[in-house]
Formats: sequence, C-alpha cells, structure tokens
Amino acid sequence: MSQTNATRCFFLGMTLLTVSASSSLASAESNSVTARLTVFTDYQCSTCRRFESTLDRARAKYGASLSVDFKNFPLRRHKNATKAAYAAESSARQGKLRQMQDKLFRGQAEWAYSSDPSAKFVDYARSLNMDADKFTADMDSSGVKETVDADIRIGKSLGVHETPTVLARGKIYAGSALANLDGIIDDSKE
Repeated sequence: MSQTNATRCFFLGMTLLTVSASSSLASAESNSVTARLTVFTDYQCSTCRRFESTLDRARAKYGASLSVDFKNFPLRRHKNATKAAYAAESSARQGKLRQMQDKLFRGQAEWAYSSDPSAKFVDYARSLNMDADKFTADMDSSGVKETVDADIRIGKSLGVHETPTVLARGKIYAGSALANLDGIIDDSKE
C-alpha cells in the first residue's frame, strides 16, 4: 500500500507539536516556509468554497513561503460533509488532495444534497487518475474515519465552531477576519 509521506500537525492546547505520519491533509514542509496556516474546512460549506479562491491567491502571492495544512471539520448541518471529508482524506493517501479539494468545492452543487454522494466522489477520483478501488476502500476504512474524527477533536479543543477557521501562530481567525488573509499571513511569519 503506497502512501504519501507528509507531516501531520496535532494541537495540544495551543502548543503545536509536529510529528511524522504516513497520510494526512498536511502540506509538504519546505525550508523556505516562513508562514504556516492551519485551515479547518467543510467541503459542503459555501463560505469554505469561496475562501478556497482566497487561499489560491495567497498561494500564488507567497509561493513556497506559505504552508497550508488542512483539517477536516464537517459541520453537522451539512449532511454530506463528513463523506466529503473522507473523500478528501482518501485522496491525500494517493497524493491528490489539492486536486480533490478543487473537485469537491467546484462540484459542490452536484453532490451537496445527494442522498449518497459516494458515486460522485468515485467519479472525481477516476477523473484524477486515482486507483478507484483503493479510494473506495480508503473512504470506508477506519484509518480515514479516525483521521477525520481526530481533526474534529482538535478543532473542538481549539474552540472552532464555524468554517472556514484559520489557525496562525496560535491565533484563531474566522468570519470577517478572514477577509484580511494577507495581514494574517504577514503577522504569522516566523
């Protein structure tokens, strides 16, 4: 079973401890990183979908100096958000997280209110040239579910209650504060 080697961030109170793991939603570490953001997201959230374009602009502006780590934080009111989080995490295990995030956000209207979005997620995986059988197995695996549950616990322990929420240098930003993402990034530079 081939898995992407990445860094997974766990929060203990407000202390950040970085440990190595086989699969995660974490961005690859780089020596040139000067700002690190952790984004708690819900793939069925329309505000998260819009915020993704803000993040894309920030990635383009800051390049390799910006590291973005994603945490799954599906909100209860979004009936398919947890399955979408499983799809994202399963894609990360095949090195296709960013591509699947794009599919999930851009195709949100196609699956958000479906009685079972799993077939649509498998279609997305196939369109990204992923191993569909592995993707399907991972979506149902205890490992993926445990990772999503751990992300939710981390968010709750930090007081996250809405998405998107950004953690930068121990500070939490949500709602209208995210309109000044450049300021958050500049303030969080190491």
